[in-house]
Amino acid sequence: MFSYEIRDSSNPEYLANWVEFYLQVEGSGEISKSNLISAIEANSGEGNSEVLVDDVWQSLERRQFLYGSNPPYKIDPKIAIKLVSWKSHPFYLACLIFTMEGNNINAKISGDLFEKLCNESVKFFLQGESFIYGYPAKASLKQIAEDMNEEFFKDPPGARKDRGVDLISWKSFGDDRPSQVVVLTQCAAGRNWKKKCTELDLAVWDSQYINFLCNPIKALAIPFVYPDDVVSYDYAKSAGLIIDRPRIYQALSQITLDRTLNTEIKKWCKLRLSQIFIKNK
Repeated sequence: MFSYEIRDSSNPEYLANWVEFYLQVEGSGEISKSNLISAIEANSGEGNSEVLVDDVWQSLERRQFLYGSNPPYKIDPKIAIKLVSWKSHPFYLACLIFTMEGNNINAKISGDLFEKLCNESVKFFLQGESFIYGYPAKASLKQIAEDMNEEFFKDPPGARKDRGVDLISWKSFGDDRPSQVVVLTQCAAGRNWKKKCTELDLAVWDSQYINFLCNPIKALAIPFVYPDDVVSYDYAKSAGLIIDRPRIYQALSQITLDRTLNTEIKKWCKLRLSQIFIKNK
């Protein structure tokens, strides 16, 4: 029996996340509108949830499109059906766990794992190179600049850590010259991602740390589904390129992850699921 509580029984976007999580974790791999209505009403103690569930279905249909040609589920008029297993797509379940639970347990280990997923996603998107840089530095900024054929100035001072940059990625013409596509990405696995939209200052990076011949692109990677509304549009204008769960899924479902990384994600998912469902008993 699926014992994961519904924490917000009035929010269609939250409920769509709940359904995605349910499909991956619950044994049957499917849920009907009537099942969801019963779960919502059992949780809230209120009836008349049909209109709300119609909104959830609309959100799931939109997401099915966003996930691309190989979505993790399909939506029929009255039922949602799982199409992929989390054991074959553990990165998808990892993103769902971050979405549903945040990044409050073993935050450093979990955050590092999310950075690795995002790094592979950006590398695929650019069809270029990408390195994890974030604090504490996992790669030398000077070496990265040399690999990019860009001019290195200095490292950020210790007190400023990584100045909001977790990934440094680029797409070159293969001619060992600068003037190329460069993406500086901040990864935010926790629910406070909106606060991070303005943390990465491209002007500071370009003037103090690396002299990019072509202005870099700013990006924010999140495990959530970025909403299409006016408020979120404003956040995106500040955050730059949004790499959300459907975009991560699209990228990683088209490549074969390194075996070590894939095993690491599976182990993390199994551990978190055991913690989550013990907590929810």
